[in-house]
Amino acid sequence: MAQIELQKSQIRQKKYYDRKTKVRAFEKGDEVLVLLPTDSNKILLQWRDPFEILQRVRGDDYRVQLVGRTKTFHANMLKKYWSREHEEYMFHMPWYLKWKKETKMNRVCLHLHRLRLIRMSR
Repeated sequence: MAQIELQKSQIRQKKYYDRKTKVRAFEKGDEVLVLLPTDSNKILLQWRDPFEILQRVRGDDYRVQLVGRTKTFHANMLKKYWSREHEEYMFHMPWYLKWKKETKMNRVCLHLHRLRLIRMSR
């Protein structure tokens, strides 16, 4: 009886865990951000420079070219790096257009910005 309840609980917990997980797979040559400790506090972690993937070692482990050395990281410590194609355009955009999260307020700000540009062009 206890074994059955334990199995049910494990299945339920796995389902909750799998909801938030992401499959991370990288290929040789991909640029990734690496979760590394800060210079001032080794407990505090932050995403650092884009580094290049050299090879997949085994399972979810990848060999990454750091500055002056190579190191192996698990995929959980890596995040795909997406470079901006239009850096100059993004730099001159208003702050409310740089938001990544789509909200009602962002849409209103974007609409007002477009109206202002239309009025200025007339």
